[in-house]
Amino acid sequence: MTTFTDEQLTAFLDGELPADVAAEIAEALERDEVLAARLADLEVDFAPIRAAFDALTPASVPMPAPQAANDPAPPRRWLGMTVAAGLALMVGFGAGFTVPRAPEPVAPPGWLAIVASYQALYSAETIAAVQPDAATQAAEVARVAQTLGAPLTSENVTSDLLRYARGQVLDLNGQPLAQLMYQAADGTPVALCVIATAAEDAPVSSRQIGGLNAAVWREGGFAYLVIGDTDAGTIATAAEGFAAAI
Repeated sequence: MTTFTDEQLTAFLDGELPADVAAEIAEALERDEVLAARLADLEVDFAPIRAAFDALTPASVPMPAPQAANDPAPPRRWLGMTVAAGLALMVGFGAGFTVPRAPEPVAPPGWLAIVASYQALYSAETIAAVQPDAATQAAEVARVAQTLGAPLTSENVTSDLLRYARGQVLDLNGQPLAQLMYQAADGTPVALCVIATAAEDAPVSSRQIGGLNAAVWREGGFAYLVIGDTDAGTIATAAEGFAAAI
């Protein structure tokens, strides 16, 4: 039986594996409960984090944007502290005053899980007041495209299903990540995220990440993600439109 590393399983979650290896893992998951449990352990449960955040933050205060790439503190550090705090609270609650044994080292969550953790914290109020004009949108998208070297224009990242709100470049552990924020017809924040990748091209596929509907694909050295807490059909249709236009 093939033994898969945590790094391979994380890459599987991110859709970064070659097709043959991904197929091998998918097949193994159908019959190997231990492997399925390991894969589940590598996924971040964002529900406790979001609940804690909601309890501490007044509903009237919009969620601030994640740290941009030129800010001093990278977003991964904030995420690490948040996830670590959530895990510590859960362990302490479940075990009383017993000191838990050190956990087995595992691979860190992949970029899809990290993006989902931020997206889960956004609310309709976060971007409702952000109403850029066409010139602002074009300038933001051009800056994002230039930073990543990605083939993005204000025309090919426009969707009939989503209203454009803002574009920025975040720092994901030293790697630039484009985040274009939109608002769906129901008010839900939706993000189109782009990051460079060495993985082979792959068509649009739908999935759930951290309880959010998402669609991912890869083309021309870039990985794309559309994600939001709205219906799966809207996410899939928007992703197909972006993929065809970009």
